[in-house]
Amino acid sequence: MQHGLDTFTLVVVSTCVVVWALVAGVAISVLLVRGTFARIELILRALATVLVVYIVVAVIVTHDWLGVLEHTVVPHIELNKAYIAMLVAILGTTVSPYEFFWQSANRLEEMRDALRAAPSPKRSR
Repeated sequence: MQHGLDTFTLVVVSTCVVVWALVAGVAISVLLVRGTFARIELILRALATVLVVYIVVAVIVTHDWLGVLEHTVVPHIELNKAYIAMLVAILGTTVSPYEFFWQSANRLEEMRDALRAAPSPKRSR
């Protein structure tokens, strides 16, 4: 009986993940095709404010603040394969390549909008 429930739970969870991935993919695609960078920036800022919850949870859960302060100031470095792989993964996900392309495209759009808004210079003869 337990094996059947585990299989059922796995199927339900997998289906939910696939559905949410499809919904998110379609929403992002529509936003990229039809939206402007200003709208995308506004949505990403709104989503980023949700990350404040991590700070709230850390304050609620953590009781050993002296230990937190110590581990924040004193680094713990290991020179083994797992630690270096984790360090590379953190750096790689922090500075993602798509951010460079998005920022440069955003800048080009801002420059184009500025050119359209600027009055055209009159030639003197």
